[in-house]
Amino acid sequence: NSFGAALASFDRALLVSDPDKIVAEGTANSTGIVYRYRFNETVGLVTSLQRLFRQSGGPDNFGWSVAFQGDGVVIGAPSAFTVNPGNGNVYLMAADRLLVD
Repeated sequence: NSFGAALASFDRALLVSDPDKIVAEGTANSTGIVYRYRFNETVGLVTSLQRLFRQSGGPDNFGWSVAFQGDGVVIGAPSAFTVNPGNGNVYLMAADRLLVD
């Protein structure tokens, strides 16, 4: 378990990764996951809102790195299968979709 391997924050949002988390049922490979949390000022609590992951079933290590960049969120997966195994990949997701409660 590598929960907290990478962190990124923006406004009241926090991304926390666990690139070794096994997500897909029935696979022995870690795919990785990124959790999105949001600070609720009204009640003074951090709430979990979303789990981001790829459904590849492969050893992607999705969430090895996370960052907010401009209007998006960048998530690295160094072991993702692209053309050649283990070349890695970077995923860009729209931040506005992620930051809505």
